[in-house]
Amino acid sequence: MPGKLLYELPEKRKDLIEIVSSIPSYWSWIDGRLFATRELYNSGKIATNTRLFISRFYSIKPTIQGVHDTPYEDHPIDVIEGEIFGPKIHDVLFGGKLFSSVVFDEAAFDTPNKITMDMVKKLVEEFLRMGYMGWISAFSGFRNYNKYDNPESFNFQYGEREWPTPTSKFTAPHISLEWNQEHFGKKENLEGILKVIKKLKLKEITLQNTI
Repeated sequence: MPGKLLYELPEKRKDLIEIVSSIPSYWSWIDGRLFATRELYNSGKIATNTRLFISRFYSIKPTIQGVHDTPYEDHPIDVIEGEIFGPKIHDVLFGGKLFSSVVFDEAAFDTPNKITMDMVKKLVEEFLRMGYMGWISAFSGFRNYNKYDNPESFNFQYGEREWPTPTSKFTAPHISLEWNQEHFGKKENLEGILKVIKKLKLKEITLQNTI
C-alpha cells in the first residue's frame, strides 16, 4: 500500500540544498529538469539554448545540446524540447557562462564506477545554489522491470504549475516523499530526509487539500 507526505518548499535555497544532500547515497538514480531563471538571463550569465544532459542514455557522459530554452518563469509546460539550435559551447568554455538548463535522465542509474549518486546530488546542489529552478525526483530502486515501481522516492518542485514529474500531480511548490509497501518500501527508509525536513520546521501539506 502506498504512502505519501507533502511539505512546503523551504524559502531559502540553502535549506533545499541541505534536503537534497540528505538523499541516501545508495539510492538508484535522479531524474529532473532545472532551468536558469529570468534573473540569470538578465545578468548576462547564460549561454542561451545550451542545455547540459546528465544521462545514462548518452554513454554515461555529460552531453551538451542546443535546444530552445526560455527562462524558468517563461518556460512552456507542455513543450520541453522545442526547436534545436547550435549550442553555444564557446560561451561556456571561454566566456564563463552557464548552461540555459540541465536535464538529469536516470543519472547515476547502474553506473557506480562512472557517475555515482553522490556526484549527481552535488551537481543538483550546485545548480540550485546558482539560482536554477524546476523539479528533481530521486528513486531508491525499481521492481518488475518498471522504473517507477519504486520502494521509495523523493521529489521537489518549484512553481505553481504542473510540471511533468513522475511522482506528483500537485501543482504548488512542494516536497513529496513516497513509499510503497507492495515494492517493499518503508517510511523508515526516508527518516534521513524527514529528519532534515523536521529540523527546518517545514509545514506539512494535508493531502485532502491537494485534490
